[in-house]
Amino acid sequence: MITAALEGITQQIEALIHKNTDVNYENIKTDVEMILSDVEIFNVDNKLDAKAVDLYVKKVITQRNSLLKQQEQMKIENSKASKYALIESICQQYEFQTKEELLQTIEQLEKKSMSELTDLCNSFNTL
Repeated sequence: MITAALEGITQQIEALIHKNTDVNYENIKTDVEMILSDVEIFNVDNKLDAKAVDLYVKKVITQRNSLLKQQEQMKIENSKASKYALIESICQQYEFQTKEELLQTIEQLEKKSMSELTDLCNSFNTL
């Protein structure tokens, strides 16, 4: 029974972490308190255990911040400026005889994804 309750808490905490709204510390704390208040193991002398609340609040905030950083990083990586910086870096590794060769290579590189360009650029750096 306790295991089922903990699984329910884990699911609710995960939902809170992935909630797509802007929330502040107080809202997170209130939500965590509501989630934990239904489970007896987090109640000490008919009061909610403050350490448990703080632990789960920290977990939610830490993971939400981590997700936000990942999303921001993805935006940066997918930006055109980053893509063209990689293309430029790759093109600098080649010696082109004509402008046509350069333009043709650029066109081919523009069709590649960011991860493919990064791998290609890294392969030059390891040589």
